[in-house]
Amino acid sequence: MNALDLDNFAIEPRPLPLPDPIIEGGTPEEKLILTQTHQASFTYLWGCLHAAYAVFIGDQRASDEFIRWFGETNRDEKTTILGHYFETYIYMHNTPITYYLDQHSQHPPGTPGKIPEKTENSIVIYPDFYQLPFSGITSQIGALIYLQLQLATTIMTRINGIEDCLELAQNSPMTAVSNAASYQYFAESTLPMNFGIDSIATFGVEPRTHATLGNMYIVCEYNPRTQTFLVLPEYPSYLTDGYWNALPPEFENGFDSMSALQDGRLRVTKGAEFIDYIGGNQPTIPQPLTDGFSQLREEFANGLDAMAYFPSETWCYITRGPLMSVYDGLGELLITETEISYEWGALPDAFKLGLNAMDGFDHEPFMVIRNGRYVISEELLIFERAPQGFLFEIIQLPEQPIVIT
Repeated sequence: MNALDLDNFAIEPRPLPLPDPIIEGGTPEEKLILTQTHQASFTYLWGCLHAAYAVFIGDQRASDEFIRWFGETNRDEKTTILGHYFETYIYMHNTPITYYLDQHSQHPPGTPGKIPEKTENSIVIYPDFYQLPFSGITSQIGALIYLQLQLATTIMTRINGIEDCLELAQNSPMTAVSNAASYQYFAESTLPMNFGIDSIATFGVEPRTHATLGNMYIVCEYNPRTQTFLVLPEYPSYLTDGYWNALPPEFENGFDSMSALQDGRLRVTKGAEFIDYIGGNQPTIPQPLTDGFSQLREEFANGLDAMAYFPSETWCYITRGPLMSVYDGLGELLITETEISYEWGALPDAFKLGLNAMDGFDHEPFMVIRNGRYVISEELLIFERAPQGFLFEIIQLPEQPIVIT
């Protein structure tokens, strides 16, 4: 691995494209789960890059989990850790991985997979993989990252098991830096949504906030004291396992924007199309954006960056780059040919260039998000607070033991 130039290091605001995996053997359901987890693990690797770099530049909000799994590290050790995640991330971006689903070979109980000795760019998956939860500590995502790291880098298994890895971090950080399981547990403890999301909306009979990134979503509750969201324990999960039943195929790998509208429907956009969920979890057929927003300006016809309905004004805002249009809560045009900088001039300059997501909630503040940073307006859409990061807090559940060889 070549040394990283961390003084000039930059990470994409969204994960790079990922080649489709090649999967040999298994049932259609097993192949689908593995394909979804393959994509999600790549998103988690992208999140690890952001988290590890945040530690490197001294962001204390990222340091606790980092120290938990790697111990008190020096600059060179932090560089090595970030380098291993980066090398794996770039390897996955450039290399189609072949997974072999092995139903018959003898292996230690609780072992989800291994790296075969004589086959390049491949991973063997055992049935035990499918007994793991999708996310969280000791998960399908973590198991894949553990194996992908050993496929792409020189790190190896030195110590396994949560308690042993915690002790290793305390007593021998230098060894933890080369221990594959330590990387797995840090990855599983890192929520990639804290470094960027695709869409966010608050809806439901008991309104809760849903945020999406790639093929995953989280459900959370707002904490006005900390101005953050507490992620409910069973998340992240797949989009296809959630509220959005019967998603059209082109929506399964991620949304561009979503918002609850005035009449209670949930609108989701992807590219030049949208779907609505009206009074249930079955969507309408995909329709052109021009059918959902009257007199839609030409720049918006191929996709939206962000969309949010603001209940106290009964206005719906949509954006594309620095451009903005304003509609009523049912999609009828109110204001066109305007810009973010004109409507919300107090926003930091970077936010005026474009938003990733925004959400307006009943009885709670309005929020705009760009590349993992967010600004909250308590009232009247006046954005005077400085941008903040780490919007989402996760609850660490009791960990389950796992064996990986």
